[in-house]
Amino acid sequence: MADKENRMDGVKKYNAAIKKQNEKRVYDAINKLRKEDEFTLADLCREANVSRSYFRKNPEMRELADKYITPTGYTKNRDRDSQDTIIQALKKENKELKSVISHLKKEKEKEISYEQKYKDSLEEIKKLKKEIEGLYSLYLPDHN
Repeated sequence: MADKENRMDGVKKYNAAIKKQNEKRVYDAINKLRKEDEFTLADLCREANVSRSYFRKNPEMRELADKYITPTGYTKNRDRDSQDTIIQALKKENKELKSVISHLKKEKEKEISYEQKYKDSLEEIKKLKKEIEGLYSLYLPDHN
């Protein structure tokens, strides 16, 4: 039983040493990356040679990292590229929407034209009916 406890003490000491070593690597990486300007969590992980899960398992280290990392997670170059991509996509969408609007305006003009033709046709039909009634009354004998 004492042998098992000794092994567990050894494992605990080893884990504590690894934890201290990882903390030191993270502190050193933060200090180094701060001199270079902005950095992301991925940059910090790479520099400190730790995984992202390390920061999930050690919230106090994540709090420290959050003070210094770029909140967006992107470098300035990526942001600029992303902005340009979004702008191009919006310009394309805007062009397509203008085309749809133009098409709809033409369709509306056609509808108005057809509507006006329909109204004119109804008026013509009324006139023709009156003419026919007048002609019938002139040429048909009265049945009195």
